[in-house]
Amino acid sequence: MDALPEVAIKNRNEMYTGQESSLTPTMNNPDRNLFKKPTSADVARHLGISQSTVSLVLNGKAEGRVSQELQQAIWEAARMLNYKPNRAAKALREGRARTLALVVPQLSNPFFAPVYQGADQEARKLGYDTILVNYDHSMSTQEALIEHLFSHDVDGYVLWDISARSSNLLDQGNVVLVEGRVDGFHSIMVDIPHGIQMALQHLLALGHSRIAHLAATVETETFQARTRAYQQFFAEQGWTLKPEWQVKAPFSLEGGKEGALQLLSLPEERPTAILCDGDFLAVGVYKAAKQLGLRIPEDLSVIGVDNLELSQYIEPELTTLHIPAYQMGQAAAQQLIQLLEGQPRAEKVVWFQTELIKRGSAAAPGQ
Repeated sequence: MDALPEVAIKNRNEMYTGQESSLTPTMNNPDRNLFKKPTSADVARHLGISQSTVSLVLNGKAEGRVSQELQQAIWEAARMLNYKPNRAAKALREGRARTLALVVPQLSNPFFAPVYQGADQEARKLGYDTILVNYDHSMSTQEALIEHLFSHDVDGYVLWDISARSSNLLDQGNVVLVEGRVDGFHSIMVDIPHGIQMALQHLLALGHSRIAHLAATVETETFQARTRAYQQFFAEQGWTLKPEWQVKAPFSLEGGKEGALQLLSLPEERPTAILCDGDFLAVGVYKAAKQLGLRIPEDLSVIGVDNLELSQYIEPELTTLHIPAYQMGQAAAQQLIQLLEGQPRAEKVVWFQTELIKRGSAAAPGQ
């Protein structure tokens, strides 16, 4: 092997001996310490303005106090100088961690990726970090999880679809519930009953009357609301509610398949359409239909809930209810930070609407 050039050997040796290398970059400023982090004072000096004005902007407190043009100039200067806020020092000064916990069930469900993205981006914009915590739907796990969170430096909690009994373990001043309501707590909710009604009305308009419900075995408010909306729809139509058309299954691909096989193997009056509590279950229905030699949508119509990305990558593409996951995560973080900053929203519950995304998995029966 060829010998290393002398200058390279010298530079490598200096890295280990601590001697200064003549090759050290100076970025046109021989006195500059490349390892010194830029401060808000550096940003202020660069722009020729006061450090207090820069601090207002960088700490998210400039609204109504600093012009939009100057705010933009400060952020551009901060990016150019590679300014990074010292959150540890700020947390120490304020006596809090400036950290939120987003507590969600079933991380295997891709629905929660945009939820976390929305919450984290909003939190960062307001000077907070977000940690993502997973739990399952069992009561004992929820309670153990929350007790565990108490021992960590977390300022507030966004609890997704968590039970009322567990949520009562936390002080209501630092909690926002999502897809669940408890008196005294701030909540982010989706009008899921209205969405379920839209989905069922769509199937009715297509000519379906034998509509089954593949429900998730999750005893939380949002899933209970889906069952109630399905049952109410049958009552409004004056139809007989057949128990065998209501099947519960684990909220998974395999659960969807097994639940659908149960529905599609009925000896009489097999359903011509299945409303699923989630897209995960709906994909399992596709698998069951293929196993039984049934075509979607010619022999069976399928509607899901969530509008996951995968709903556009199955054939035919899945008709589904869109749930605004990113916006809900964003709103939850914003609402929680407002609580922590002593500026809570006047309204306790923020509502989001659903949208029925019509694709190829639903058609008139027998087509």
